[in-house]
Amino acid sequence: MKGEMKAMEKIRPKYYITTAIAYTSGKPHIGNTYEIVLADSIARFKRQQGYDVFFQTGTDEHGQKIELKAEEAGITPKEFVDNVSTEIKRIWDLMNTSYDKFIRTTDADHEAQVQKIFKKLYDQGDIYKGYYEGLVYDFNGTLSFRRTSNTGVGNSSYREPSLVTGNSDGYTWNVDNVTGIVNDADSKYYKTILGFSSASEFGEYIANNYNNMILSVDSFGGFYVSRYETTQTKDSSENVIIGSKKNGTVFSGYNWYNMYLYQDSRKYASNPYSSSKSVVSSMIWGSQYDAVLNYLLTGLDAKKVTTQVGSQKNVLSNTAQDNADIINNIYDLGSNANEWTQEAEGTRARVYRGGGYDKTKKGTPATRTTVTATDSGPIFGSRLQLYVRSTSDTTGPIASIISTSATTNTITVKATAQDKETGVSKYTYYIKESSNPSDSTGWTKMSESSAGNYTYTKLKQNTTYSIKVTATDGAGNEGDGAVTTVVTKELGNVAKDNISLKNKYGQSGEGTVLLEQKDTTYSNQGYYIQYQVISSDSAITENWATGETIKGLANGQIIYASLFDGINRSADYFEFKVSGLEGFEYYTDSNGNSSKEKTVTYTDSEGNTATIPAGFKVGTGDSTSKVNEGLVVQDENGNEFVWVPVPVAVETTNNKTSTEKAIARKQSSNTKYYEGILYDFNGTTSTKQRSSTALNDGSMREPSLVTGSSDYTWNVDIGKARGVTYDAVFYTNFQIGSATGFGSYTEFGQYMNEQYTNMVKSVDKFKGFYIGRYETSTSNDNLANTAVVQSQKNKAVLYNRTWYQSYYYQDSNINAYNPYHNSKSVVSSMIWGSQWDATLNWMLKDNNTKNFVTSIVGNRTGTRANSGQYSDDLAKNIFDLSANVVEWAQEAHGTTYRTYRGGSFLKTTDEYGIYGANARINSWRPPTANYIYMNPTNTGGDGSTNGDGSRLALYINNTEDSTAPIIDTTATNNTLTTETNNITIKTQATDAESGIKKYKYTISYKDFSASDFSDKYIVKSVENYGWTYQFTGLNQNTPYYIKVEVTNNAGLTSTYYSNVIQTKVLNVTEDPSTLKKTYGKTGNGTVYLTLASDYKSSNYRMQYQIVKLGSTPTDNGWQEGAKVNNNAQTFTDGCIVKGLSVGDIVYTRITDGNNNSSNFKTTEISELETYSEIQTENRYYPSKEKPQAVIPAGFRYGTSSLNSIVENGLVIEDESGNQYVWIPVKNAIYDGVTTVALNNNSSTYKPMARTQSGYAKGNASTYYEGMFYDYSGIRSYIMWNSLSYRVGATGYREPSLVTGSDKNLSWQYTSGTEYDAANYNKLSSIEDDEITINSPATLGQYINKKFTEMVASVDKYGGFYVGRYETSRWNSGATTNSDRTGDIIKSVAGANPMATTNWYDMYLRSSSGYSNNPYYNSTSVNCAMIWGCQYDATLNYILEGSDNTKVTQRTGNHSGTRSVTGEYPNDIMNNIFDLSSNVREWTQEAYSSRYRTSRGGDYDTDGTGTAVNRYNNYPVYTNLSIGSRLTLYLK
Repeated sequence: MKGEMKAMEKIRPKYYITTAIAYTSGKPHIGNTYEIVLADSIARFKRQQGYDVFFQTGTDEHGQKIELKAEEAGITPKEFVDNVSTEIKRIWDLMNTSYDKFIRTTDADHEAQVQKIFKKLYDQGDIYKGYYEGLVYDFNGTLSFRRTSNTGVGNSSYREPSLVTGNSDGYTWNVDNVTGIVNDADSKYYKTILGFSSASEFGEYIANNYNNMILSVDSFGGFYVSRYETTQTKDSSENVIIGSKKNGTVFSGYNWYNMYLYQDSRKYASNPYSSSKSVVSSMIWGSQYDAVLNYLLTGLDAKKVTTQVGSQKNVLSNTAQDNADIINNIYDLGSNANEWTQEAEGTRARVYRGGGYDKTKKGTPATRTTVTATDSGPIFGSRLQLYVRSTSDTTGPIASIISTSATTNTITVKATAQDKETGVSKYTYYIKESSNPSDSTGWTKMSESSAGNYTYTKLKQNTTYSIKVTATDGAGNEGDGAVTTVVTKELGNVAKDNISLKNKYGQSGEGTVLLEQKDTTYSNQGYYIQYQVISSDSAITENWATGETIKGLANGQIIYASLFDGINRSADYFEFKVSGLEGFEYYTDSNGNSSKEKTVTYTDSEGNTATIPAGFKVGTGDSTSKVNEGLVVQDENGNEFVWVPVPVAVETTNNKTSTEKAIARKQSSNTKYYEGILYDFNGTTSTKQRSSTALNDGSMREPSLVTGSSDYTWNVDIGKARGVTYDAVFYTNFQIGSATGFGSYTEFGQYMNEQYTNMVKSVDKFKGFYIGRYETSTSNDNLANTAVVQSQKNKAVLYNRTWYQSYYYQDSNINAYNPYHNSKSVVSSMIWGSQWDATLNWMLKDNNTKNFVTSIVGNRTGTRANSGQYSDDLAKNIFDLSANVVEWAQEAHGTTYRTYRGGSFLKTTDEYGIYGANARINSWRPPTANYIYMNPTNTGGDGSTNGDGSRLALYINNTEDSTAPIIDTTATNNTLTTETNNITIKTQATDAESGIKKYKYTISYKDFSASDFSDKYIVKSVENYGWTYQFTGLNQNTPYYIKVEVTNNAGLTSTYYSNVIQTKVLNVTEDPSTLKKTYGKTGNGTVYLTLASDYKSSNYRMQYQIVKLGSTPTDNGWQEGAKVNNNAQTFTDGCIVKGLSVGDIVYTRITDGNNNSSNFKTTEISELETYSEIQTENRYYPSKEKPQAVIPAGFRYGTSSLNSIVENGLVIEDESGNQYVWIPVKNAIYDGVTTVALNNNSSTYKPMARTQSGYAKGNASTYYEGMFYDYSGIRSYIMWNSLSYRVGATGYREPSLVTGSDKNLSWQYTSGTEYDAANYNKLSSIEDDEITINSPATLGQYINKKFTEMVASVDKYGGFYVGRYETSRWNSGATTNSDRTGDIIKSVAGANPMATTNWYDMYLRSSSGYSNNPYYNSTSVNCAMIWGCQYDATLNYILEGSDNTKVTQRTGNHSGTRSVTGEYPNDIMNNIFDLSSNVREWTQEAYSSRYRTSRGGDYDTDGTGTAVNRYNNYPVYTNLSIGSRLTLYLK
């Protein structure tokens, strides 16, 4: 019977009935009671019918009316509904109703169910936040058209509100799932500038702001736009104060983010409306801008909306300066600054609106232009908008919790809120450890945010929390909020499954273990590893240490590790017993051969093989003994290397598509040798840079010389290289004083090529090579020429060394101090680029190391560390590939560069701190560089923190080689060539096994096979590393015999003997010298003679005698001329003969020290420079009727053909001997009409200056600004944008201050605290009849005045004077000078040029307003540092004469050492010395916000300096290579 009853119960039909739950705004009325009684009757009836009835009633406890009632009663809403609900329940019970459940909507289970339903609907997209988006309009004539396609949030075109994050998923403000990382998603913008915690919060903020603005406009019927472009001032604390004021300084020069911040009254405390209750200010929205234009289209000025209005002055003016640009009382919509808006476009751009001051862009008020939000400049301004707040809003927003999620220590909540009056301003997040959210006490406020999502952190695991979210509206009303409960997850046993051993290294007692979390599951939740190290018989304690790297370990110790977040700890432990730490021992192979004495083949526990060179021990640790994990070997000095397996070394036709990546291929032009195959690395893949040959291509390549020429190869014959720098200079001693280098760059190139081929052959034979386990260091940190390199842990790594020095230290063949110099088993060198790539390709094959290749790990502190200190920068047992110091490789690039590999110690926030092991830092560094270049704004270090390191590589020497090199005698005989004093031989030898190591060349007067031969017949014997050698200094017409000994790396030698070889007869029948230049006064005259190139290439030089008329040369009278060491080459370009007088005769001959030619009468001095008497008043030259120049009073002028012709350089001289050259200027001032020389055309109209735009001197006068030129060959053309007005622009300009401020790009001071703004007082002693320099503003006024004065003078007199020589400094009465002392300046020959002096010091002394200037009291001239446009005018003048080719040629002193002025006659142009060389010359030209410009070339051997070069430096910078040049203009 019981069973039957149960069966019956199971099939009872269910019946559910409920009442409309009573609202708790007050006591229930009779209608409520009627409903509950009626429902009760139905429930009872259905039960009698046999139904399983569930009868529910209850109370509805949410609503604004309840909030108001509670406020009237003076209690909380919760207290109010508790009272009413209790009363309702009492009445229902009084009526004896049979309800099964009395539910309250504040019950926790009810709230949970509602949230569950809400979340499901939300997740499937049925519920979403209601936001507005802007409408976009186009404008044509007096009409506007709404865009109907491809607009709106979610699309790439114009839209708002929206973020721009660089990602095509990011066409929205909602970035929860967007992967962009730039612009709005870059923390330096959203966080550092704007103060948001995330890009998501930023997105929600702008969406809410847009919503609030639309609600206001909808409610009040409009908004306010600023009458003027946004203006700026600063308060006493230097805070920017924005406004909308007439004649105000336009708010410009900032990027979009700063502009956004300062105009936002909710975010920026110094905003004038930050405390306003009536309005909210912000940067104008794009849809508001369109609304403004649509409003304007309804008025009388409708046509102006799409018409160019206002003046484009090419310079930013104050607001409301142009009455033509006013529409409906709004100023500057069509001109002045372009105006940033909040409108977005594409993945990175913000939109600026209206017209600007740029004449090249024909903007109108309706113009829309896009630019990346990170850009800044004076042309970018903005405009304020104000929307009206409701001052009658007293009701807070209604907040709802959409969803919650929990981890073990976090709870994430998503909420939304609605407010129809003043909009939602912010959300506030509360929490308490409680299961009763209804209790109003105990809440802790955690955060306020503009975002509707928040994550509570640092919570306890497996704990119940109550959370509450409230919303506050624009009027400051905070609503009750929404509450719920959430339980955090239990952490449990997670350590064993989530902690693993990443690496282990070091010897027992000094061992290191690196632990890691297997994935980011728990690290993303804030969990980190803590550990204890105990002995096997100890117990775990509460003393935990934090970290993933554990040092000082010994075999047998036990590591326990757990996960911890500061509150919660995993319930279990990861346990690891330390064993298998490193050790080293000699390896004995199966044949009983020990690596102590012999090179042997090693087989590891996994069956993989490697070659152990004789004298090296093998690692015995768990990983250091395994080839695939990085087999480590150690020599007797403790240097450690890692074996890099290379299964396929050489690419052939058969293996070209192999997955194994070869390191080399045969050279296409010389198949006897190899060239490197280089790879690019991206993620976990690599690709060949080229499928065909790299040599003779300017990109990355090896082996190759870099000589400054486009000979992209190692194969440069003696005397044939066009290059004159780097390898063509430093092959002799590698920039190490007593180091022995090569005899020629030909030998260097051949050696480099031979060594590369030997390395590849070794790798091909032994299937691998060794790479230094550590970055190269030197014993005792020795950086002298005796440095002994090493590869050892915790050593100060090699630094502050050029490529040449690094190369020399690490090469075991040429450096006797190298530890492997006498090794029979290995050859060491600087690592090759292809070896570096082979190492990375090996790592890519292993899942454990493939991600390391592109990772940014290791030392990123900004400071160089000792080797091997960063366990995260460790792969295959190799340390510091990703960071610490960048490492020179033998790889070449371009004409002048070697390549760095790997990353550096610079911080990841640094421009150069973003490189890892895969990097080629192709800054590309000249091989003479010895520091990491750093941008002045970087924070990762400074230029004195040197970071140029390197890494050793070893290749195995084939000690089993029993065959000597093979010499092809016939082929070698065919290479012999002779001249009068030299014999060249190219030895044709091969060695297929160990490779050729060196050559020994011997030359003799007697046959080596003669029976009476002895060493006394030997002329010369020399060891050499190249197969090409030239015997020099031989006697003409003489028989010689040559012997060549060729030795391979196994020490075996073969010998070649030549037949008799006869040198040629020296028979010079024509004068080999050419007169190039004559200058100077009688008694001190100078001629410059050059030698024919045929003789220079044979090492002949010129000798001379000065003979008086009627006499002849004597045998003992020959002298060596002063050598012109042009372009740093070692041959003599010619000679300088000094001390000449009119009537002298110069005889010349050529000699090499052994052989002399006949002599020749080269020149008779018939004329030298002469000068007039001092002029007592200004004089038109040559006459007033046909003036070509003006001679100022107090000067004499040139009267000989050498110095009196304007076209060739008219020279004047004052009483102190200072000399200047007249620069005629046909067109001083641009007429604004005539076509200027463009893009290298042939126009001769090249004005020097133009009137400034927007800077009026007065009603009758105008200020001027300089015009600048670029140069190509013998032509010049206007500099890129120099047809636009320059003052006020960021590029080259004059006159202008430089103050460090991007908003102060003219001579008018507005802002900035650096350079001219900090150093103006250094110029305060300059006297002027109108201006006293006592502030940045007065300095700017002075500079502007003097420029305008100079231009007016040049325009009036048709030219100006430039110093014939670079400026020098002197003490009064001194006969010699130095570069930096003395208060008197001169323009004379034979002086040390003024240098090592900052721009201000040079400017001061160059000014005739300075009391010690030689022209301080002059009535005829003003003196100044040369202006940039004067420098260009000088070059344009030279281009019209016979010296025009020199303007863009590298001539003069490029020897590496500064010379006295006027010493190099090959650097004379129109009688002006040293424009192309010696020292660069400061000018008054400005660049950007921080730089002054120096012009011309300097003495550096590295550079490509010519007269046309421009260099930019801070004006406080000093250098031995920067001087200046004077200019004079007529009063």
